[in-house]
Amino acid sequence: MLSLVIASAKLPDRTSLSRKICFTVPFERDSNFIGREDIIAEIGRKFEVQSRVALAGIGGVGWVCTVIKVDIKLTCSYRKSQIAIEYCYRLRDQHPESHVFWIHASTVSRIDQAYKDIARNLCLPGWNNPSVDTFQLVSEQLSDDAHGPWLLVLDNADDMEIFFSNKANPTSVGGGQKAPLINYFPRSSNCSTLITTRDRRVGERLANREKAIIVLPMTKPEAESLLWSKVAEECSLDKTKSRELLEVLEYLPLAITQAAAYISENNITVEEYFEDICTGDSEIQDLLSEDLPDLRRDFEGQSSVIRTWKVSFDQIRKQKPRAAEILSLVAVLDRRGIPKTLLRRDGERGIEFTTALGTLQAFSLVTAEKEGTSFEIHRLVQVSTQRWLELQGETAIWREEALKVLTAAFPSGDYGTWATCETLSPHAQTVVRYIFTSDQNLLQRAELLHNMSSYDVEQGRYNLAYERGLDALSTQERVLGPEHPDTLASMNNLALVLHRRGKYEAAEEMHRRVLGLREK
Repeated sequence: MLSLVIASAKLPDRTSLSRKICFTVPFERDSNFIGREDIIAEIGRKFEVQSRVALAGIGGVGWVCTVIKVDIKLTCSYRKSQIAIEYCYRLRDQHPESHVFWIHASTVSRIDQAYKDIARNLCLPGWNNPSVDTFQLVSEQLSDDAHGPWLLVLDNADDMEIFFSNKANPTSVGGGQKAPLINYFPRSSNCSTLITTRDRRVGERLANREKAIIVLPMTKPEAESLLWSKVAEECSLDKTKSRELLEVLEYLPLAITQAAAYISENNITVEEYFEDICTGDSEIQDLLSEDLPDLRRDFEGQSSVIRTWKVSFDQIRKQKPRAAEILSLVAVLDRRGIPKTLLRRDGERGIEFTTALGTLQAFSLVTAEKEGTSFEIHRLVQVSTQRWLELQGETAIWREEALKVLTAAFPSGDYGTWATCETLSPHAQTVVRYIFTSDQNLLQRAELLHNMSSYDVEQGRYNLAYERGLDALSTQERVLGPEHPDTLASMNNLALVLHRRGKYEAAEEMHRRVLGLREK
């Protein structure tokens, strides 16, 4: 297999073969590329023992290093695609006799056009004949060692259906059964294929089930170097504030680059940006929606954090609607410690639930905690998902779903239920802060508050228990009336709270009121 570390003796002798060398990478090389050398090296090591290697990770991860000013706009951020670009240029430097073919694999039409371009550039026989099956032609020719060595890059190979469905093949030549596009990716003993994808499962299937290289967010030192290199010349840095900002941005390169661009374009300090982004989730959404022009990204690529991840969200909704539903629910809960049991519907088939969660994990949108019994979501991913729901007009729908799920799951607060109450409390606290208008939702919220108040009593949080109990009681009195059994239960709970707080007269008065209403 062809790699940066391959010995020259392994390359076939091409002195007798006259051929045009093709290099179709559509992006310029960044002469100041730094960082991610571990991934570059890992690609080379894998190519020594396998012919296909996949790079997988959430959109916007990678190393961002260079400041290029064009009308004061910062550009160039290294993600999976940029790592692939650098690898291609290094390969050309070390093996100038090798072809390098770049295929933007996000749609069938772009793959089709790339194959036509390869056939034309290599002057393959029949390349300009419309009756020739270009997929078959390129596959057969590149599988012949006479056209090697070569490196083929499949960039943004995110959609499983494109590669493994018969319907995705656009060719109509021959009139027979169409084969999936995966059948037309060439194989040769001294050639290699590099795949970049958001969906780890797609990458590993394309790479013959070999494990993908996961491109993770930056380390703290890397993130600090990135931010400081971009803004240090333009303003004095409070390093404490800049570190706090990086924590908010969760060390994601695209988010850091976008923040640096915003700081530069608006001539503000890191401290001012930090204050803006910490105001609330809506401010984060606005700031992360800002476009960041990038000369080294495909023209169809998105340049803001939220738009970049929207591609993943839309892809998931198309491929696995149940996964999109789980992501939508997760977006309106607390982002950490989300119990697996809270996400699974009553009676849901195990395989459907497992594959839906697997989809979210494959796209690196959620990560497992506690040996897979609970999950968490990056704050920026959650904020971006919330904006996505807002664009779909579905925010209220999923807040109501979260309320229904938590009301059903949150127990009475008795001793035997404390562990469950503790696990669900952060999510319940998040949900009861939402505004609901229908009587059904208001009563569900009151029931949830009632149980939360009972648990607070058992934990000795009497002031909080009283506030929540009073909130629940006021809703039930307004919607159900003062004599309804649920209203009386909340009133009795509030009397118990008053007694625990030492307000015995007030507690006795409320108990008598409950007794009188029950007798009536």
